[in-house]
Amino acid sequence: MYMNHFALGMRVPKCNITSPKDCMAIFLKSFAPADISGLTLSGGIVEDMYIIVIMGGSLGFMRNVYRLILANREFCALLAKDMPIIENNRLAKMPELEPYGILDENGGFIGGNSCFGLTLE
Repeated sequence: MYMNHFALGMRVPKCNITSPKDCMAIFLKSFAPADISGLTLSGGIVEDMYIIVIMGGSLGFMRNVYRLILANREFCALLAKDMPIIENNRLAKMPELEPYGILDENGGFIGGNSCFGLTLE
């Protein structure tokens, strides 16, 4: 998988979700538009896991994104028990995932496949 800047990947077992759209809706509850504006989001099924990747920020910015993800207890309950977070080295070996787009300052997606029509509120 091609990555620009720092990236965070999250592993969610398929058995923990009803659909990728529902999983993304729960994931996006972690953020306000200003929290992740300008970052790229992608996702897809790899083996028996739904993988979500958010990338494009500086190290400090991505640390804050990580803290916001950990504060979303509903989403964290869905994560895989073993290796819930994937770091850059492992993400580089992943197959290409579906690009959902770049998050704009209004909470929408630019480019990509628009993340199931979801937006940040």
